[in-house]
Amino acid sequence: MANTKLNRLKGFIRYSLAHHPICWQYRNHLIKFKGWYFCLGCTGFYSGFLAGIVLIFGGLFSKISWINLIFIAIIFWIPTILRLVNIKYFNTPKRSLRLIFRFLLGIGIALGIYSIFFAPTPLLQIIQILIGLLFYGIITVYRVRNGPQEWNRLCETCTFTRNKSCPGLSPLFIWRT
Repeated sequence: MANTKLNRLKGFIRYSLAHHPICWQYRNHLIKFKGWYFCLGCTGFYSGFLAGIVLIFGGLFSKISWINLIFIAIIFWIPTILRLVNIKYFNTPKRSLRLIFRFLLGIGIALGIYSIFFAPTPLLQIIQILIGLLFYGIITVYRVRNGPQEWNRLCETCTFTRNKSCPGLSPLFIWRT
C-alpha cells in the first residue's frame, strides 16, 4: 500500500514539473535533466525571476529611477510579447531561444514588481499594479484560449489520444488512481 502511495506521489511530482505529456509530441515544451522532465517555459520564467531578484538584491538596479526601471522591465518583456502575437521571427520552434525569451520575461517581471515600490505616488503604484494585472490577464486568456487547441492538435496525431495507456500521460494517470 505504501508503495502505491509513493508511486502516486512520484507521478504527481513528475507531471507537476512538466505539466505537459512526457512524450515525443511535446518534446519542444520539455527540458530533460537527470531523468526528470521540466516545462521549458516555466523553467525559463522562474529561473529568470530568481535571477532578477538576485540582481535586485545585489544592488544592480538600486541607482536607477522609477521610470527607467519600468522601461528596462518592458524591454525584457518584448521578446515574449512578440512571440505571443506571432511575429514571424520571434515565434520560433528553437527551444534555446524560447528558454531565453522566458528567462528575460522573468527578469522583467521581477523588475516590474520592484519598480512598484519606487513609484512617486500611491496612485501610480495602483495604476502600475492594474496594468500588470491586465498584462497577466491578457496572457492568461490567450493561453487558455489557444493552449487546448495546440494540445488537441498534437494529441490527435498520436495513436494513444490521451487515454490511460498513453505513456506521456502515465504520470498523471498514476497520480489520479
